[in-house]
Amino acid sequence: MMIPNALLAIHLTLDLGPKPAGSRSSKPPIVTCHKGAVSYKFVGTPGTKFTYGGDQYVLPIEGWIEVISDPHASDYVLAGNHLPVNVGPLDAFGTRTVTVPMPGGPDAPGAEGSR
Repeated sequence: MMIPNALLAIHLTLDLGPKPAGSRSSKPPIVTCHKGAVSYKFVGTPGTKFTYGGDQYVLPIEGWIEVISDPHASDYVLAGNHLPVNVGPLDAFGTRTVTVPMPGGPDAPGAEGSR
């Protein structure tokens, strides 16, 4: 019983002990930050249809949907109009909130009230 315990103690000491000097890197790790939004939170009237990154979405009953960022898409399409997604600030998690106007509403592109 003493021998297995002693072997276990030696094994743990070797595993948890300091590493040999050659195994440590002298270079600090390289940190890479993501530039821009990681995801977009589209907020608007439930049932509103829009296209982002080639995929069509419909805002659910909650009135918002979060979509992973497409690095090749800089806009979304709403009722045939291209609208930018890179408007407004990023939150702490890299999410940008995009307000989707109601098609045909006063804030919609091309509407009388938006000129």
